[in-house]
Amino acid sequence: MPSITNTGPPSVTPSQPRGVRLLLRDGLTVAGACFMTEGQALAPYLASRKGGWLNIVGAKWAGEEEIHKHAVIQVDQILAASSTDDAIPVRRPAPGAPRAVDIYLDDGTRMVGTLHLGGLQRLSDYLSVCGRFLPVLGCERLPGGEKLGDIALNALCVKSIRGAPSNPPHAALDPGGPRPTGSFQQLPEDE
Repeated sequence: MPSITNTGPPSVTPSQPRGVRLLLRDGLTVAGACFMTEGQALAPYLASRKGGWLNIVGAKWAGEEEIHKHAVIQVDQILAASSTDDAIPVRRPAPGAPRAVDIYLDDGTRMVGTLHLGGLQRLSDYLSVCGRFLPVLGCERLPGGEKLGDIALNALCVKSIRGAPSNPPHAALDPGGPRPTGSFQQLPEDE
């Protein structure tokens, strides 16, 4: 008769503190650590916070000397989050191809970066499955040129996303986006 071995409950990968930097919607920056399992992606992790709150340990607000042992932050107040040491991926590994995009935020700023879409996947379909945080790779905030790297961007802050032009003619000269055309175009007044 074969023996039955009791292996006990399935093993659970313990959570470890992982360094994160949070850019809040009001412009403040908070650095600290969140308890995440190895390989867990930042964008889906933020979107899954129960009750909309993020626990953060060793929290330090920019411009302050104090380090707070524990704090909670309303997830909807986070504009963008990133790993402090690139140890946390912002997205789950998946097949597909990078697509350069221009992202316009509700505060009037613009971000450029890359989304990782599947083959011929439409941008609207991709965004609908991303959830509350979009994994944006190689992100840069304009007009200042602030390099943010790989971030989890709060979808509530996004006004529009469009594919990056293949030949951006005057991007450096006109960081505010394209000029209106047709009946919305303002013509100079005659003197």
